[in-house]
Amino acid sequence: MKSFIYILILTVFLLTIKEVTNAQNVIRTEVGIALPSTTCLSTGNGGQALSARLCQPAGIAIDKAGNIYFSDQENNVVRKVQPNGIITRFAGTGSSSFGGDHGPATNARLYYPQGLALDTIGNLFIADNGNNRVRKVDTNGIITTIAGNGVFPFSSYIGDGGPATNARIGAYGLATDLYGNLFISDGSSRVRIVYPTGIIQTYAGSSLTGYYGNGIPATSAALHSPAGIAVDKYENLYIADLNSQTIRKVNGLGIITTIAGIPNSPNYTGDNVPATSTHLWYPVSIALDTLGNVYLGKETAPDICRIDTAGYIHYFAGNGYADYYGDGGDPLSAALNYASAICFDRSGNFFIADFYNNVIREIIPPDSITIVSNHGDSICAGGSASFTATIKNPGYGYSYQWMHNNTPVGTDSNFSTIDSLSNGDSIRCILFAPGGKDTFLISNTIIITVTPLVYPTLSFTNNIDTICAGTPVTYLAHFSYGGSTPVFEWFVNGVQMTDSDSVFTYYPAHGEYVTCKMISSEICPVPDTVLSIDTIAEFIHPNLATSDTVIAYPGTSISYWTNVLFYCEGINFGSAPHYQWLLNGMPIPGATNSTYSTDTLQHNDIIRCILTSNAPCASPVVDTSYPLVINITNVGIKTLNHSNNKISVYPNPNKGTFILSCIFNGVSSNEANIQIIDLFGKVIYNENTNIENGKLFSEIKLKENNGVYFIKVNTGNAIILSQLIIER
Repeated sequence: MKSFIYILILTVFLLTIKEVTNAQNVIRTEVGIALPSTTCLSTGNGGQALSARLCQPAGIAIDKAGNIYFSDQENNVVRKVQPNGIITRFAGTGSSSFGGDHGPATNARLYYPQGLALDTIGNLFIADNGNNRVRKVDTNGIITTIAGNGVFPFSSYIGDGGPATNARIGAYGLATDLYGNLFISDGSSRVRIVYPTGIIQTYAGSSLTGYYGNGIPATSAALHSPAGIAVDKYENLYIADLNSQTIRKVNGLGIITTIAGIPNSPNYTGDNVPATSTHLWYPVSIALDTLGNVYLGKETAPDICRIDTAGYIHYFAGNGYADYYGDGGDPLSAALNYASAICFDRSGNFFIADFYNNVIREIIPPDSITIVSNHGDSICAGGSASFTATIKNPGYGYSYQWMHNNTPVGTDSNFSTIDSLSNGDSIRCILFAPGGKDTFLISNTIIITVTPLVYPTLSFTNNIDTICAGTPVTYLAHFSYGGSTPVFEWFVNGVQMTDSDSVFTYYPAHGEYVTCKMISSEICPVPDTVLSIDTIAEFIHPNLATSDTVIAYPGTSISYWTNVLFYCEGINFGSAPHYQWLLNGMPIPGATNSTYSTDTLQHNDIIRCILTSNAPCASPVVDTSYPLVINITNVGIKTLNHSNNKISVYPNPNKGTFILSCIFNGVSSNEANIQIIDLFGKVIYNENTNIENGKLFSEIKLKENNGVYFIKVNTGNAIILSQLIIER
């Protein structure tokens, strides 16, 4: 009954309250042991930062990973604190001189390092004040000089418009923007800019020293010892103008204005009043938050103020006493001793280089509780989910109460596993604090999405039905519910191969078997790993040697116009090979059977056959027979019935020039081929001519020697022969 009453009261209470957070920031020491300013040590490298000793930290920067960098000025080094609290030396050997460019930063020599700045890719810039240079440590830990030639400018600002490494600079505050530009406050009367090209220019201030200029180009204004600087995402530059007791702003168009302080009036007045009507006491450091508020560190009373976006100034930290106390309490009640540098990390925590106390201090935003699902917002149907709660500014003995749809569940722990979740369920955690600090804090709410289960399947095929020895085979996985990035594992005889995608190629041996496994990337697969439902055991066909031979009947030694029948015989060419006969290396149109016959062969003609196999694993698939060379032994006039046709040669005998005439009866062709052949069967003349109205006339001129020749006229369906005698 008591449990029911507790749940009822808690549920009603939750329906009536609003989320509560601690309204008060908390200050604590993050790095170092507070020591008198006269005690300068550099100890603790490799150990916890809270046990280290430092001396007059003058600059501070924090990277995206949460590493803290600070310039340990009197020790002539820059040190680094990792998120786990381990402190190390990052740059400088401790020797107060100059050297080490182009080598490891830990081997370099710095002299009174002050301002620090990081660019968007993680390069750290160091105002090497005593060396009148700006140094850069890149992401590989190599240090170089990027501005300054080692000579303080005094009254002569040499170098504008040229390489920054040739310029005279003072090096105090640093800032970078999103475009790779580096801003340098010289501590005298100017802020200068180094472009990514390495060229330096004056960005604000002039040869005048003091306070002058509002609403005019910044390069016409006067500054008086600019110290801390910062740049926002709109390219507005903010300057802590130390000796004029003002905060100056240069907008993206290069126009300068004053946003805080009464010029040349070192005093302190005003909380929650217009910033331009208050007195500032030597502002030395400056920082910006993500909302556009400007924070400034002063020498005293209070040490740090905030200027809101409406232009009003507010006390933020420090009670005005140069001392060290107040950790664990309200920052405005704490004592600081010169906030030489300030900055924010990505989580909104505020860091202070507490110069004369020799420590780095941190101001933590109000307490809050955040929960995350260790499985994301989506769970699988029928499953459970685990949640972890994280509190900011911990250590007050909180107790936890987890809520499932406003019903208390779980135990008093920052971790809870909740079963029987449905789509749309809400999960949150309540943080109870003893001692009256806060009644409770309420976390964010996670709305649960339940994803249905899916059931992956897997099979695979190969790309070849008949596999020949020595042939690569490609296997393709076919699957469902593999997700966007499934992982495949292929196995041969149970041994895993190196391929991890859906296609696998290898040279199988006879009897080897292939299997496949898929790991699904779907949200809710059951199971998430599946084996192929088929296993392929390969049958490898041996390679078959092929060859073909041509046989001629009656033979290759023949007379003219003898009909010769050629046979192509092959082995291992399958059931339906393809044939192609060649005459003198050229394919014979239509001659694509296993036999070929002709009676028009000439002396030294060459007959071959190309045979293409369709047998499995034939090697080679295409084979060309050895050549058969035709030998014409004599002219061998063939008796033809051409009684209806008349051929005449006039004169005959002749001296090589004669008229050939033919009269054709029963011949339908309009063309005829004329050949003149010597007694050795050699064609010495070849001409195609027309037949008109059954008649052929042609004047022929020969250069042949005396002798007997034969004239052959071929119309396609009749061949006419006649003897020719040349006498010269």
